[in-house]
Amino acid sequence: MKRDLSFSIKHRISKKADFERLYKEGKRVNFGCYLLIFLPSSLPRLGFSIPVRFGGAVFRNRRKRRIRNLFIQNLSDLPEYDMIFCLIKKPQNETIELEELKGIFEWLKSKKFQKDS
Repeated sequence: MKRDLSFSIKHRISKKADFERLYKEGKRVNFGCYLLIFLPSSLPRLGFSIPVRFGGAVFRNRRKRRIRNLFIQNLSDLPEYDMIFCLIKKPQNETIELEELKGIFEWLKSKKFQKDS
């Protein structure tokens, strides 16, 4: 069976109203460089908030690409939540940041997340 490894429109948070609802009502968890904001949903959906002040387009797009790739890889195991990844601190280096992102997705798949939310 072939797995769908694309980031389809149904898994994106793109409407301003959805972002505003998450910012207003969502639960927040700080993971060092990233703040995760989430709310229950009908399927896993992903959004980003990576401010210009942290770097140019290449820097911001690389972060989004990494998060998207991890989201796609873990999609079948993720809970049904809308989630926004907000960059709140510039990462020290790429390796530490990647490990932090992997840790966030492991936490999302864990039973600890189910209890905390």
